[in-house]
Amino acid sequence: MALPRLVKLVLAYNPRVDNDSIAVLVAFARINYLDLVGTGIDMTGARRLAAASLSKESIIILPVVCGKYLSSTFLQNFTPL
Repeated sequence: MALPRLVKLVLAYNPRVDNDSIAVLVAFARINYLDLVGTGIDMTGARRLAAASLSKESIIILPVVCGKYLSSTFLQNFTPL
């Protein structure tokens, strides 16, 4: 790999980054900060990222559409005590 020490990557608002980019992104094993806001990543890509062997301490900022989906899913399945 050409960038073995890469730990922070900001790809925000890059329309060319989409779900097909996930395979490349997870190859950076040491990445601990990844900003994907405004990219073409959707929940399919987010699931691929979640399944990858990235560090549990990694900070991954996903596009708004993913947050909206997760919020609606959580609230839909939320049962107050």
